Amino acid sequence: MSQGPWGKSREAPVTLPRVRVTLRGDFRLAFAALLASSRTLFEEEGEPLPPPARHRARLFERLGRGEDAVLFGTVDAPLGHAQWARSRDGLLLRELRFAPALRRQGQGHGFLTWLQSTAPEQRITVQVLESNPGALAFWQAQAARLPQLCLEILALRRPLG
Repeated sequence: MSQGPWGKSREAPVTLPRVRVTLRGDFRLAFAALLASSRTLFEEEGEPLPPPARHRARLFERLGRGEDAVLFGTVDAPLGHAQWARSRDGLLLRELRFAPALRRQGQGHGFLTWLQSTAPEQRITVQVLESNPGALAFWQAQAARLPQLCLEILALRRPLG
């Protein structure tokens, strides 16, 4: 059994179901759950929340441009989310959040392994807020393990636009 940077077991975690969020069909419930999880991420990081209408419009516009998003768990009881964009340069992971009870159990590593499998050999850039030391430590450990992982460390104290 190997140990993670916090002394936690690195045994294979139970893989959470992933629900893809799209703007097709009846997407309202999944989109609302994604928006709520994204807003929770801002709160947990201590960052100012954008106004709800602007946050919703930004997320809607990103999904409309073809960016990808998944909810972990179910639409009715989401346990987190991920949001990323694909480009010719690779993948840009904008947000990754798990409910606090699921953190430090290998879920982030499991998601990253899955994401990497969808775009082998491509660079994955991760946006990390410098004000979030837990996320920064996690992503630095992942970057040391995966040469194609690049960190974009953001100093942010204003709502993302």
